[in-house]
Amino acid sequence: MLIGSYTHAMDGKNRVFIPVAYRAILGDRFVMNRSPEKRCLFIWPLDKWEKFQTELMLLPMDDEDNRAKVRFYLKEANVCEPDGQGRIVIPQKQKDRIGLVRDVTFIGVGNGIEVWSPEQVPEDDDDDTYERLQARKRPS
Repeated sequence: MLIGSYTHAMDGKNRVFIPVAYRAILGDRFVMNRSPEKRCLFIWPLDKWEKFQTELMLLPMDDEDNRAKVRFYLKEANVCEPDGQGRIVIPQKQKDRIGLVRDVTFIGVGNGIEVWSPEQVPEDDDDDTYERLQARKRPS
């Protein structure tokens, strides 16, 4: 399971270390692409990505929204293969999209990893968020 939060510095060549805690689960190859969150990227273990991509391909392509969804997820997806030191390169377009400058925050969300600029990470640990989430659990 991909859990926890880690921050690493990106070097001048847009390389960043994948947290050690995630490497065994991700393996030698995984996919990084856009996230519907818009302010972050998403890393998928290869098996999860292949399942997700298969589901996308089952969508009827005669529907405009389905074609847009497929483009959204596949257009900027790239297969990552960490180097011998466990680093990946974040493509410039993706780096610019989420405002990465130097530090990169990785947040494990169970089935994948969100990749954030630390300044963009949502503040989910405040009392208001806790109350809002608790309220959603309560029956109306």
